Amino acid sequence: MMKVKVLFLTLLLPVLMNAQTDEINISAAFTTSLSLRITGNANVEWVVATIDDYKEGFWPAERKVPFEVSASVNYSVEVSMNDLTDGAGNTLDIENVGFRIEGNGTAMHDRLGTSHVWTKGTGNLSGVYVASTTPQTLLTPGPDGNAGGYDQNQFKLRIGLASENIRNQSGLPSLLDQNITPGTYTSVVTLTAIPVYE
Repeated sequence: MMKVKVLFLTLLLPVLMNAQTDEINISAAFTTSLSLRITGNANVEWVVATIDDYKEGFWPAERKVPFEVSASVNYSVEVSMNDLTDGAGNTLDIENVGFRIEGNGTAMHDRLGTSHVWTKGTGNLSGVYVASTTPQTLLTPGPDGNAGGYDQNQFKLRIGLASENIRNQSGLPSLLDQNITPGTYTSVVTLTAIPVYE
């Protein structure tokens, strides 16, 4: 019987490879997301027909316009208003109109900061702000900030006409004492949300 020897020879040759690298650049661009929308009826109308209407005006709780803001940063809201005119050359003093802003729900109070909207007076004794054609700051971030979605930033803009608390801020007399030419006076109120980077 013949014996065959099998010889296994293993040759290990080092494989020389150069390490290859490349880089991936990662960046995240942040843009501000800010949106304000009126969510209810945007028309406010008063019919001044009785002596009481002329003397007492309309308190800013009677007419309200709901709006909400969605913001990726803290924000402020400015309000401005066009002159009230009747289309026949007559003008109603804009300071007959006043605003009051409220948050929907008690949790909103920490989201409402200091407001600086009146054109006359130095204190917020009545919580009512007199209208102006110059943009005025109506809402600023509160101590907890106010960035967040629509569900977190829901407000009501209450609008009044020549009520006692508005006249206290404006210094105007009652509508009865202003000798207003009869007619329908119209205007546009503009709300603007502005990013606040602080």
